[in-house]
Amino acid sequence: IISPERGGNTSTMRLLTCLIPLMEGVSVCSTTAFHSLPLFVSLCDLCGKSFTLAQSLKKHQVIHSGVKPYSCDLCGKSFTLAGNLKTHQVIHSGVKAYNCDLCGKSFTQSQSLKTHQLIHSGFKNHFLSVS
Repeated sequence: IISPERGGNTSTMRLLTCLIPLMEGVSVCSTTAFHSLPLFVSLCDLCGKSFTLAQSLKKHQVIHSGVKPYSCDLCGKSFTLAGNLKTHQVIHSGVKAYNCDLCGKSFTQSQSLKTHQLIHSGFKNHFLSVS
């Protein structure tokens, strides 16, 4: 538990306690009665991603297994999660429900539209190397 030092802001320190898990995988928040209980975090052994629910970790671990039980009947592409197959199948429907207000280009997925809109914002998506 983080405690304020030398006149530090108590509520800020408590918020930091909520957001930063302790080394043992336990985070404690004492800002409200509801949050005063420990939050146990499970970590994926393979990638380090954290989960508050054991069932979420179990579902996630399928990604690392290589097993892809959900296949598209139209093209044969396989997926680890049923939801990903459902998202993929929209491609075959021909429906492009997400339209750019600036140029009219259409997309099957909302994330594709968001990525496209960066073109109009002038944002350059590249990395600068620091020497």
